[in-house]
Amino acid sequence: MSKKHIREYVYIDNIELNSVLAQLKDGIPTVIKKVNQTTSESKNTIGKENNYRAEGGAKFFLEGQAGYEHGNSLQKLSGKSEMSQSAVDVVYSDYAVDVVEKGLQSENLLKNHAKQEEGTFVKLTQDFTLLDLELMNEFWANKALPKLMNKSGDAEDIYTLRDSLSALRDLYPNTIFLKLKSSLVIGDESNFRYNKTQLQIMSLSSRKLTVLGRVESIGTKNLENDDFIPDFNSNDLTQISQLMPQMQTYFLKLITGIKKDDRFIKPLALFFE
Repeated sequence: MSKKHIREYVYIDNIELNSVLAQLKDGIPTVIKKVNQTTSESKNTIGKENNYRAEGGAKFFLEGQAGYEHGNSLQKLSGKSEMSQSAVDVVYSDYAVDVVEKGLQSENLLKNHAKQEEGTFVKLTQDFTLLDLELMNEFWANKALPKLMNKSGDAEDIYTLRDSLSALRDLYPNTIFLKLKSSLVIGDESNFRYNKTQLQIMSLSSRKLTVLGRVESIGTKNLENDDFIPDFNSNDLTQISQLMPQMQTYFLKLITGIKKDDRFIKPLALFFE
């Protein structure tokens, strides 16, 4: 008998998932059907439990006490409804990932390596490095660190790293990065199911992380340029508009080590198999 594996979801982007579901044949109806089956079983269980308590209350309590018990039952039921709705949201998201993955596979739209064209859906399972710019900036901004590092002659590197992190934090607010072998996953902090402490503990894991996402862009030749500000024509509005993305890429290169032809991936879901 094969061992059952339970996925541990770390990140889910419901907006992107629903967008893809809407474009897959029977995508949303399939998810809704699965959710309805699950919640119907849950409601039946809750209903039986509350009926049993009501009957017990009628047998063992006086009229005044029964009224009090009835009030409590309504409060408990209300609490259960809230929990049930929360559970429905989680169940919907989890099923949505499964339906999207199978739907993309059936249409031959899901690839299993990162070296793809922009706009391609990928599923990658690799070692990862988590980079939380806000936490990293708070740590390296500690004024005591340069003094401590002076003893080893690395204080200048600390200043460079600290300034780079500060700039990146402002350029990429509410963003958490995950560096894979030849790609950089850019996640919205609000879509993670883990809090800050749990994310740091997760970063110590030896497990491989699975990324279901879309290739948004490809690292260009400017990643080979070590200049902070690349040459550009100040009279060319097109070049001026590209200045900020190039500066962002420069700082990302310093912190993450990304290189030319690496892929930037927007995740739909992150999980451990």
